[in-house]
Amino acid sequence: MTVYFTVKDEYARQLLKNVWSIDIENYIYHLGPAHFKANDFDERKKHRGEFIGFGKEHTAAKALEITAPFNPKSAFKQSPDKIIVEFQNEADLFNACDKNYHFSDFNIKGYPLGYNWPQRDRAISKLKKLQFDKSNHTPDKSINRLTRNSGKP
Repeated sequence: MTVYFTVKDEYARQLLKNVWSIDIENYIYHLGPAHFKANDFDERKKHRGEFIGFGKEHTAAKALEITAPFNPKSAFKQSPDKIIVEFQNEADLFNACDKNYHFSDFNIKGYPLGYNWPQRDRAISKLKKLQFDKSNHTPDKSINRLTRNSGKP
């Protein structure tokens, strides 16, 4: 269903150009200028993240609420525990996915779609562990094994 509305105030019209969706009673409605074509809406889908860990009672509005510091533009529920959130740019997407969100008994984690984010998380964990081991002056066991196996006394 499509609804057209007109805004006469130029300032309000300019503001609305940057609004991709609105929340009305926990339902997300997409907005777009009347001249938008399908490819314009496709362009808005470039920077999406999947946020996993929601309960079946949560709506897309909840995902917009928790990612609000990172300027989310729209969202939709894909499955009972997953909500897809759209961002205007890659930086906002990455910043939102870099955080864990905790509320009530829920722990939400975001992953940018089209990127190998879990591999990135594993690499960062390994680097943090290496830095922690070095700061505690704990020798790296893999180096010790190499030394023992080298045949040198």
